Amino acid sequence: MVGICEHCKEVKRLDVHHKDGNHDNDVPENWQSLCSRCHRLAHVDLCIATTGRPGTKPLSDRVYGIPKLPWAEVRRQYFACLPRA
Repeated sequence: MVGICEHCKEVKRLDVHHKDGNHDNDVPENWQSLCSRCHRLAHVDLCIATTGRPGTKPLSDRVYGIPKLPWAEVRRQYFACLPRA
């Protein structure tokens, strides 16, 4: 679906993000429409906020937020959380 990202306010293809990180909590109040970039950043930030480091596993019972980091640092943290080949 194409629409306006709730974080960056750009018109893009949107993903549904679970604000609390719990993918089993499918109530509309827990959903947020984000572009793929903001969606990735939201998950990176959830991991950093709760564990102190980036990760890729689904999260539960977490606080939502977008990092206020320079793009280079967000990119470094995102790629650091990808599985190694």
